[in-house]
Amino acid sequence: MVFVHGYGGSGLLMYKIFKPLSEHFHVMFIDLIGMGSSSRPAFPCENGEQADTYMINALESWRVSMGNLTNFILVGHSYGGYVTGTYASLYPQHVKKLVLLSPLGLKQKHP
Repeated sequence: MVFVHGYGGSGLLMYKIFKPLSEHFHVMFIDLIGMGSSSRPAFPCENGEQADTYMINALESWRVSMGNLTNFILVGHSYGGYVTGTYASLYPQHVKKLVLLSPLGLKQKHP
């Protein structure tokens, strides 16, 4: 189970649910790039679409760096819900289930 926090937050904000969940799942709380304890590389984006791509690519790079993690439960809170929802729509082959906790709206997919 992989948790992604909301905007400006970190995985530590969910510390009260670590122990109960870890009794049933292998749990990872990750920090989005540029937030929490993550790195803060240059942010070359000039618009929302580029920012979305940047965040999704960072999440996918993390997944690959974890040994091509697949078939996992992905949980996103607030802005993390937006990121994980978008990620799951682009990489459904890796996500077993998607759980959205008070997510920001997801953009409409156009034909």
